[in-house]
Amino acid sequence: MTDFDTIRTLTATIDSLFDAMEPDPEKPAELDSVWRFASLGSRALESGVWEASTATWTEDEYPVEEVCVILAGHLRLTDADGAAHDLRTGDAFHLPKGWSGTWEVVEDMRKFYVILP
Repeated sequence: MTDFDTIRTLTATIDSLFDAMEPDPEKPAELDSVWRFASLGSRALESGVWEASTATWTEDEYPVEEVCVILAGHLRLTDADGAAHDLRTGDAFHLPKGWSGTWEVVEDMRKFYVILP
């Protein structure tokens, strides 16, 4: 298999993940937003894709350590100290376990995520 075949296989896998997305049970009930995800697995290292429509919510003590890449859309993360970070397609970010702040999905977004053990 060539490197190009590997990339094509990964693309097909991500496309199939988008086709398999289902409602995210972790969405807060009070949000009028759509959250969907598809996981590549939930072994010691979980990864997958996640999407959300526009909404704003606060996280206190983020429950996991997570690395993400924005695949589409616009997300604004505002730390508890008020520092805002605008993230758009192609941007990568890391949220440490215990992070507190606000998520604002400014434009419907998709992300690829990896939850670290």
